[in-house]
Amino acid sequence: MATDRHLGKMYAVVAGDYGGSYLVVIESINSSIGCLRLQDMTKLHVPADAFDRGVDKEIVNEVATIDKSVYNYCKHLYEKESNN
Repeated sequence: MATDRHLGKMYAVVAGDYGGSYLVVIESINSSIGCLRLQDMTKLHVPADAFDRGVDKEIVNEVATIDKSVYNYCKHLYEKESNN
């Protein structure tokens, strides 16, 4: 199962429904990963086991650990999306 090891990291999705997307991992809750999809700044929940499988199969590739100020801004947008 995914842990907080993904928090604050940006991932590129190279295949599947979200292929071509960049995701910033904002939270890990229960058995899902909460991400901000950068293309349209929308909130996305991915089952943790599917996220880990994507990482293991190199469908979801870590791009960078983002700066704390960038993470905080992305988190703000993620939470704002939750309120809409």
